[in-house]
Amino acid sequence: MNIQITGHHVEITSAIRDYVNGKLERITRHFDHVIDINVILSVDKLQQKV
Repeated sequence: MNIQITGHHVEITSAIRDYVNGKLERITRHFDHVIDINVILSVDKLQQKV
């Protein structure tokens, strides 16, 4: 499973990367054949989007 994490106006630290990887491991419980996952984290003033 290839996970690509991108940040817009956010620095992707190792702690953020570990958190996202931990959350995405749950997906393999429900879906067997996940190949690629793209995650985009962004912050625009007071809005945080995933």
